[in-house]
Amino acid sequence: MLKAVQDSRCKKKYAFGAGQRIPSPEGFARCLKSKSISNQYYKLYFVANNEKVARLGIIASKRCMHKAVERNKNKRTVREVFRSHPVKDNKLDLVVQIRRASALTLAIQRVELASLFSQLEVRCA
Repeated sequence: MLKAVQDSRCKKKYAFGAGQRIPSPEGFARCLKSKSISNQYYKLYFVANNEKVARLGIIASKRCMHKAVERNKNKRTVREVFRSHPVKDNKLDLVVQIRRASALTLAIQRVELASLFSQLEVRCA
């Protein structure tokens, strides 16, 4: 196998597999009826689950971000912050609703999301 291909693979600890996603509309609906934390850019819904790991769902609507490129970039950022934050060690289902994040720089998006995840950790501790 080519060295470039080997180096470009994601390491297992940074992977975002199917087990870390909320797979069904029922899972999303259950989260959306539960408790939430928000700031002006994101709203985070959370509920305890019976799984071994935290699971993530993302809502990125066309109403807030008209271009698919913006929606995909914001979803990628949410997944990246989720993977790197210790909140993933809790047994929770999380749904992040993106509100007005497209106007922010990438660094500020990460700070805002990390702040929400930290608030969630304090609240669930």
